[in-house]
Amino acid sequence: MQHLLPNNNHARKRRLLPLGDKDKHFPAAGPWPVFSALFSIVHTFLNFVFMKALFKHASLIIAGTLLCVFHSCKREPPPKDPITITYGLDDAKNYMCFNKGSYWVYEHDITKEIDSQWVQDLAIGQSTQKGREEWSKHITLVQETFYIDVRSNFIDGHGNISRWTIRSRVQNVDAFPYPGRAYKFDKTLIQSGPKATSGENTVFYHPFNLCPKKDCFYYFDTILTNFKLGSLSFDTVRRFKIVQNDYVMQQCRDYCGGGKSDYYYAKGVGLIKIYNESSRMVDGALMNHSWNLKRYRIVK
Repeated sequence: MQHLLPNNNHARKRRLLPLGDKDKHFPAAGPWPVFSALFSIVHTFLNFVFMKALFKHASLIIAGTLLCVFHSCKREPPPKDPITITYGLDDAKNYMCFNKGSYWVYEHDITKEIDSQWVQDLAIGQSTQKGREEWSKHITLVQETFYIDVRSNFIDGHGNISRWTIRSRVQNVDAFPYPGRAYKFDKTLIQSGPKATSGENTVFYHPFNLCPKKDCFYYFDTILTNFKLGSLSFDTVRRFKIVQNDYVMQQCRDYCGGGKSDYYYAKGVGLIKIYNESSRMVDGALMNHSWNLKRYRIVK
């Protein structure tokens, strides 16, 4: 029976290993598993960020492609038939346009000073504009233009001599929905002398109903028929108002500044009267005064 029993000592030797041999078979845990786990986390995060960015850019590319396809398939509106709009000075010419050689002699109602003014130059031209906006590209706007140079040898209270240029400002072709007729005539004062100054006011416009509520800085006020001015008589006179700061009128020796004015234009004659409400520069005293036409000559 003895040879059938296991040798316990031999079995014990096979199961019990020295400590050193055990360490060789099962090494102790170090830092590498931690680094491996961190690397895996970072790698997963970077993959997520990359895929998200890729998806974003891909979405933009797809959206842009679809937009291009949609735009190319969109039917453009048919081009509008070309239109040419022509505006002339018309009745404004009868009040503003006078040839070289025409002159006017005015008298100041308070000081009785005399001022003679004459036409140095007159030019009638034409302005052509082509539309640049969607609603105006098919429009060509042709407008008659006007320029006049008026001189004087009168010496005012500051020792200055004045001259004036008057020109028509035209309408803009890109006005929405289309350019209506609109002329304004800007009068510019140009002086030479010891206290020379300059200024500009709109003194006339056409059509005459551009400010029907009469709430603008300048506007057409009324039409006067059979108007008497001293010994002179005029069939048709249009009165325009400048409600403040008229700095272009001729000044007398009692120099005034600003104030509101009424401009009287007679058909076929031009400016016949300026009435101004302002104050004297020397003492601030109120001064309501006017220049009135005494005689004139118009060259057709």
